[in-house]
Amino acid sequence: MTHEHHHTQTRPRMAVITQSTLEGMGLAALLQKIMPMGQVDTFCSLEELRKKTDVHEFVHYFISSRTLMEDAAFFLSVRRVIILTHGNEKLPINDLPTLNVEQSEMKLLQDLAAMAQHGHTAHAKARDEKSPLTRRETEVLRLVVQGCLNKEIAQKMGIEMTTVISHRKNLTRKLGMRSVSALTVYAVTHGLIRVEEISGAS
Repeated sequence: MTHEHHHTQTRPRMAVITQSTLEGMGLAALLQKIMPMGQVDTFCSLEELRKKTDVHEFVHYFISSRTLMEDAAFFLSVRRVIILTHGNEKLPINDLPTLNVEQSEMKLLQDLAAMAQHGHTAHAKARDEKSPLTRRETEVLRLVVQGCLNKEIAQKMGIEMTTVISHRKNLTRKLGMRSVSALTVYAVTHGLIRVEEISGAS
């Protein structure tokens, strides 16, 4: 049996493996919103994943701690694993990244963006040294992901609100992303904003 690695496919695939259907659906929906260019598949076990597709096709595996314990040999070998935890749950393996699913969507977004920043910043800079955005579009993007409304952006930048709307349309068209979540991850992974700045205006 051969294992061909299809890393050339245009849509990176992520697997969410958890026995909780609701948890899996919720996380998959959030990941899809944050990374619309990716494909998210949910499974209740590694066995189900193996039956349906090639286990090596995924760039990331989001798995429950129970799944980790059941198939530790496999998951510790791929090393692209994020463990789904609940509150202050302690794991027997400390060096794997974790994601607390019992958080607000904004906190989950911050944690996912931090992981993306840590894992992909160097690659993103090498791949995308020249940003498609103008300086003004980049400034608007930074303010959008900080939680500013169009009116606030216009005031901060000293421009008309119609100009802000025009910049927003241009940057979403250039990046192919509409949701603030997706724009946030783009801004973080391309070094345009730090994760600590994401929380948004209160």
